[in-house]
Amino acid sequence: TGTISSKTTPSQYGTIQLRAAGLRLTVGAHELEYLKPEGDEGPLAAHLAANKPAPYRVRFKTAGEPRRWGPDETGGVRVELVAN
Repeated sequence: TGTISSKTTPSQYGTIQLRAAGLRLTVGAHELEYLKPEGDEGPLAAHLAANKPAPYRVRFKTAGEPRRWGPDETGGVRVELVAN
């Protein structure tokens, strides 16, 4: 458990500057991040304006091939399978 400020999140698809702050909770092998935009700009603020209250991104660890689906394919949520 910890706080997050000015979140920059690495991804196998590049680095995303979310311009958000919040809280990270670890529950078993899972991490949950609850973030709030730090203003009206940035991808998280734009996502919430268009899709509230849907999650911005969901990431699952996999032993298989990494894969990503964009918001146009999933009803507004970014879904990623990331290498374990």
